Amino acid sequence: IQVLIYLRMEGEEKKETKTITSFGELLDEERKRYKALKPKKWGSDVGVLEDFNSPSYIISRAWLGRWKKYVGLHRHLHRGGDEELVKGKNHPGPITNEDILEERTKYYSTDRPDDMYNVILKPGLSEMKDFKVINGERWEHLKKIYSGVEIKRPKFKATYSFFIQTEVYFKRINVIVLPNRDDFDIDSLTQAKPVYCGRNWTIAQLKERIAKVIGKESSAPIMLWKLETSEGYDDVLRKLLTNRTKIATAVTANTKEDVEDNIGIDFPGICLNLFGPRPIEKCNIGDDSKVIIEQANAKGEYIFRYVKTYKMGRCEHCVQERPLVAHCRCKEVFYCSETCKKTDERFHNDKCNVVDISEELKAYKRLPTSKMGRTGLQTLGNTCFMNSGLQCLSNTWELTKYFLEDHYAREINNENPLGMQGRMAYAYAKMIKLIWYESSSAISPMELKKVIGKYHSTFSGFAQQDSQELISAVVDALHEDLNRVKKKQYIEQKQTSNPEDDSISVDSWNNHLARNQSIIVYLMHGQYKSVVH
Repeated sequence: IQVLIYLRMEGEEKKETKTITSFGELLDEERKRYKALKPKKWGSDVGVLEDFNSPSYIISRAWLGRWKKYVGLHRHLHRGGDEELVKGKNHPGPITNEDILEERTKYYSTDRPDDMYNVILKPGLSEMKDFKVINGERWEHLKKIYSGVEIKRPKFKATYSFFIQTEVYFKRINVIVLPNRDDFDIDSLTQAKPVYCGRNWTIAQLKERIAKVIGKESSAPIMLWKLETSEGYDDVLRKLLTNRTKIATAVTANTKEDVEDNIGIDFPGICLNLFGPRPIEKCNIGDDSKVIIEQANAKGEYIFRYVKTYKMGRCEHCVQERPLVAHCRCKEVFYCSETCKKTDERFHNDKCNVVDISEELKAYKRLPTSKMGRTGLQTLGNTCFMNSGLQCLSNTWELTKYFLEDHYAREINNENPLGMQGRMAYAYAKMIKLIWYESSSAISPMELKKVIGKYHSTFSGFAQQDSQELISAVVDALHEDLNRVKKKQYIEQKQTSNPEDDSISVDSWNNHLARNQSIIVYLMHGQYKSVVH
């Protein structure tokens, strides 16, 4: 038998013809050829200084063991102790690698046969036991003879490492695909299913890959949202379920330059589209993370609200280097998401130098689920005295209506040295709106308590105090924050010895009104006459 043998020496391919006299000699030639194709550089089959751009290949050790016996690289030991060469027996068959490959139905993939990210290893395999990494020349040698399923893998060089390694396992991203607004159905939501990508990929490359595996063009308009917590998906489902009618019928304006409101739902996480060219490994995406895929409808409209303009920086709350899409009203601290902003509020409010939160409070509206005053206040230590006093004020309807309808916002007195520049008014307004408009059975009055403690040090702790004194302190602070008199004039009080002289009473009341004008004065201030007999 004359066999044409292809040799690759020093980058050049050469042909030579060799005469084979037996089938055993043919197997010997196959074995020798395989051994000669080992990497020229020292190290494993991957190599240390081997060409970085040439891929590696993975082959099942089970198949490789059968092949080695077939070509005579293994010797069979009989019970009697005699070694017998079993060359030529039990053909190994095609290289299917089925014992080390994951089922294709368990992850998203494309239809391209040459796509290495379609071929995924089963989790938990060991290189020493289950598979072997070989170079391209050895794989091509075996593939020409036996054919089979190709498991190609790129190489990478780890940071601060001299060694070149093979990327055996790709990055796993669990994705959940939402239908677009026009075809939205809560019952059609898919379960989380992984997409695999390279460890050095960017978010832009991941977005392109996801578009391909879900049957879209690589430039298709899709949004990638990363959930911040494992409980975040339940939050997403609740928001989608509550707003499903709005999703189908809402008219999207999107007239703002920096924000697309869409239907106004905030996602409990971050928008990965903002990261663009940033590497995936720097976006804090783990194997257990969930990424929600949102598709645009024919008009290019989405469901969730997102910010179009941003800057990169360190989030004030989670201290991660991310796109900063939210900020405090003081515009001195920035956050990567509305979730981080809301969580950090209780820490930042004491340091914030901007008091006006009227726009934030206007977002509270009456809903069908609102408790309308039937909401409890959580006890903070021995603060039942405070809760009872605040509930009394909450059920003073004329005062509560004034705050619910936002009349207080235009009467804040920032110049009154006796007031708190509106802090008490805003904190009290927020508590009232939570008691009347929220659907919770109880809320925490901690924010208001902090403000009361700053105004009146007696109430700064958590010990038992007098309820009437607290009501008086809150009412007095509200009056000073809402006093319409910007500059109080000094007025000398008149004296009289005639108890029947009512002019003194009228002058005294007018002098009081000249220095004090507020909703508190209108509802709660009056005049008493004391006579000694």
